Amino acid sequence: PPLPPSPKDVDDSGKFELPALPTIQDRAVRRSRHRARQSSVLNVSNGVTGTFISPRIAKIAARFWAQNIDPLSHADQLEVSCSIFFSMLGSSDEVKRVMKSNLAENAKIEATSLKYLDMLGWLIRHLTTDKIDLFALLGRLGTMHQALGVKINHFTPMLRAMHETFSYYFERKYTIEVKYAFEEIFALAAQIMTGDELVNCSYLMNINQQFQGNDIPFLKDLDICLQSEIGREYLFRFLTQTWCDEIVIFLKLLARFKKLPSNKERFMVAREINKTSIEPTAEFSLNISFETRCNMLAEIKVLDKKFMLKEALEIPVNLFEDAELEVFKLIRSNQWNKFVDSIYVLQTKSFNVQ
Repeated sequence: PPLPPSPKDVDDSGKFELPALPTIQDRAVRRSRHRARQSSVLNVSNGVTGTFISPRIAKIAARFWAQNIDPLSHADQLEVSCSIFFSMLGSSDEVKRVMKSNLAENAKIEATSLKYLDMLGWLIRHLTTDKIDLFALLGRLGTMHQALGVKINHFTPMLRAMHETFSYYFERKYTIEVKYAFEEIFALAAQIMTGDELVNCSYLMNINQQFQGNDIPFLKDLDICLQSEIGREYLFRFLTQTWCDEIVIFLKLLARFKKLPSNKERFMVAREINKTSIEPTAEFSLNISFETRCNMLAEIKVLDKKFMLKEALEIPVNLFEDAELEVFKLIRSNQWNKFVDSIYVLQTKSFNVQ
């Protein structure tokens, strides 16, 4: 990806002179760097990583765990695990009943809460482990959990409790990239363990019943698909499974950005989008044109300066429109037809992870 404009290219108004177009050699080097960053050196055979989830996602989660959870003392791990556990207890009466029945076999709450944290760590570590059958291991683990009364709807409170706890204890380290990685890993693990979909399972599991023999409305156009709750969820899952995580993260952040009512709120999310999706060195940097990237970086720099000087901010809802249009173009040219074909396959078959 192209480099951002240097300070000498940008004046106080945010305008800049577009640098000379890179040479063929420069473009080749940049493409090589882009591929090196987007692809992962992680190459394992465990039945899950590289098949149902990208190595990049597995590495992000493993790096967070190794840097933030593993180094904690026993007392600190206990505090984190108890926070997750008590948050789950307060989520619903049904979850509380299942967890209390599990507590009957343990003398202390601490032991059970640590077991939940250890189970998460076990999953994260095994995603980067070679020469194992993680798919089969998760299946057996799911059988054990089902015997304890654990259902698909019990996984969502655990994911929510984990998000709340990690966001509190690791405020700066639990970034949008890490959160996204944990969501994808958690959803996949829950699906393998139960045979159900964690997100919106009520309609994701029944697309063949809902649309059997009928046209599927959200397949008519990308814009219609993104406006449909069902279509958007299917498209995002498809993009994730085809290693286009950066597109999903950008579109989710952009949707959040557009819904915010105030300029200050939009500015905070705009900075997050810039850091996550626009900056060329970001983990989930978008594959957008050199000119669009430079324009976005320049505009955010101007807004940052106004914010630091406490000047009035005007953040238009279409701030990222150029990047959004390029992303839509990429989806239409590279992914849309494959996505449509995959949905027609689901229309005639039962939807499961296999």
